[in-house]
Amino acid sequence: MRTLSWWQHLLLAVLATLALFAIFTVFQMRLPDPEAFSPQVFFVAAALLLAGTVRMGPHPLRWVYWLITGLCIFIFLDEIAYGVELLDFQPIYIERYNFYIRDLHSSIGSLSGVLQEWLPEAGWNPALFAILMRISAGVGLGLLAVWALARHGLQAAKEAAWQARILRLTLWASLLTSLITLGYLLWLPADPKNAFLFGFSPARLTVVAGLALAAALAAWLLQQPARWPALQARISAVLGRYALLASLLLAAVALGGLYYQIDASFHFLPDDLVRLQRMMPPVLWAMAQALLLWLAVQLWTGRLRTPVITMLRDTQQAFHQHPAFVYVAFGLLVIFVAQLIDQNLLPLDDMLYTPNYRIQHWAGWTEETLEMIGAFLFLIAAFLVPGKPAQQKSSRT
Repeated sequence: MRTLSWWQHLLLAVLATLALFAIFTVFQMRLPDPEAFSPQVFFVAAALLLAGTVRMGPHPLRWVYWLITGLCIFIFLDEIAYGVELLDFQPIYIERYNFYIRDLHSSIGSLSGVLQEWLPEAGWNPALFAILMRISAGVGLGLLAVWALARHGLQAAKEAAWQARILRLTLWASLLTSLITLGYLLWLPADPKNAFLFGFSPARLTVVAGLALAAALAAWLLQQPARWPALQARISAVLGRYALLASLLLAAVALGGLYYQIDASFHFLPDDLVRLQRMMPPVLWAMAQALLLWLAVQLWTGRLRTPVITMLRDTQQAFHQHPAFVYVAFGLLVIFVAQLIDQNLLPLDDMLYTPNYRIQHWAGWTEETLEMIGAFLFLIAAFLVPGKPAQQKSSRT
């Protein structure tokens, strides 16, 4: 099995899916119901994956097998509702909210119901939270763009070229972030209650001055390339000693900015929202700058430099050497399609109708059968976990 290429294993996974669906549909009356059978298959697959991952010993990709094992256990816990009824396990009943917890899926739904009741009582402002999360997502996309630009065309370049590009991109991104934040603060209406100069409060003027200074510093450094070699040497010397400390501090600042956004989402009074309009921009600016500098530190110290094409080739090679990944990936795809059917995002009953006295609702049948097939694909992957390296076996003997 391991001598086949990844696309041949993918073809086998597709054929196994089609064959299992046909067999359990044609011989429905003679075979177990997929809804009751899939938890048992997932349990066996999880046990075999756990045993195989423990047995395989040290391996560079062992963490992936641990992740696969965790996913299999997670899906098993999400599939045991019917097993609770079948094996006569008593579900957990929460009297206050009047719901039963039969499996992981129902517990998540119950937790969602509790949050929907508790969040409005706590003053949750979902509109403000959505706006802040969209801004944070924009910051994340900007970081991905900086990361992609930093690695483009520098695979075999010298370290000085890497450092110069990282410095240039960091300065440009910092300048752009400062100008956007500065423009927003100047665009906001004046502060009539605390006006000090030009209708602005002392606090806003201080933030505006700080942002203008940060933008001016970045612009000045961009116009001074002759100073870069000395600056690069100084940065390298500092990061040579304190790279880990700098990474941790910058990550703490970024997490602090994210926590502040979540905390701010519990404000809904008009005066609070006006204050947030003026306080949130510098907080988001600090978070963006911290994330940008964190990325720059990682790139400067030699991390996160692998080109995308190399990452894709390494992934293809991993799928070739570890065919279990192919079956797990395709199994997750099959389960994802089943969830689309379950949420009626793929309305199979409206799209497909064939008179059948045994199967009246193809959507429900297809969903449960696909989830069971996903369990079989995880089970196949469990038999393909690599064994212990030969060197380890010989050293013990």
